[in-house]
Amino acid sequence: MEELTKFHWNFRYKATAGSGWTELDPWWSGRAPLIVRYAPNGDLERLDNEPLKREAWASFKWRFVKSTAGKKGPKGSFIQIGHFPAYVVSRHKDNWGFMLQSCWVIFTSWNMPLKPEGITPKDMESHDTELGVGVADQWCEAMRCNQVIEGAGDNQMDNQPPQHDEEIIRNFIARCIQNGEENIPNLLRMYLQLHNGEDSDDMMDMEF
Repeated sequence: MEELTKFHWNFRYKATAGSGWTELDPWWSGRAPLIVRYAPNGDLERLDNEPLKREAWASFKWRFVKSTAGKKGPKGSFIQIGHFPAYVVSRHKDNWGFMLQSCWVIFTSWNMPLKPEGITPKDMESHDTELGVGVADQWCEAMRCNQVIEGAGDNQMDNQPPQHDEEIIRNFIARCIQNGEENIPNLLRMYLQLHNGEDSDDMMDMEF
């Protein structure tokens, strides 16, 4: 916990979060990233002067969780804020600094460089994919999070499969395709077949 709470973490959204979030993110506009501190009591403290979602951040709580993205590890390996996909704790291969990342966001323990001029979301998506945590790894958590955001109920990320409501799945797949995650429909098809024993072709044969 000491390493987590002593740093002032730099934060940005990944391109896979979608334009609705990246357009609000100061880093994507060429400004300095958000700065966040993980307090020992579970609170999150914003240390920057940006207006982005300050009230929401103040309401968030962080906690350690046992697994994410099909991985398990000792306490301190994974961190979750609210109902969002959990963060994988790792070190950067070049500077050995700490990273916390999910399919949608990344925190760094070092000063995050400003966004290079002219770089596109597609360029950043390729860069972020190399860091190792994408929507393909956390699609189940991402879909459950979207259920909460869209008012389908908070499942508290209890490692139970989300409800396979067709409209929720349709919206999730459409969002994934829009963000370039074209392999998600195949993953969902395999998941439904393996866990439900269903012929999911009808469900997956949707127009977007």
